[in-house]
Amino acid sequence: QVVSGDVCAGTTTRTITFAQGECQINQIALNPSGSVLYAAAGNIVRMWDLNRMQGTGKLMGHIGSVMCLTVGQSLLGKDQVITGSKDHYVK
Repeated sequence: QVVSGDVCAGTTTRTITFAQGECQINQIALNPSGSVLYAAAGNIVRMWDLNRMQGTGKLMGHIGSVMCLTVGQSLLGKDQVITGSKDHYVK
């Protein structure tokens, strides 16, 4: 489901209805090499290997929804993911 603009603008309740099993993706980011996509949906960040086109895992630990994320590279060459959540924590 893809929507451009404010998806709640046409309603007075300011709510979004999703089909069962679906949820809104709040943020996506690529790792520096462009081989891994990170997608924040709910309180989980899922990882996708773009070379193999399949999920490789998920990052958990937030209680609230993950609203933002960024990906960099550590000094050891590993992906470093930083997330911000509605639970008021940055991890």
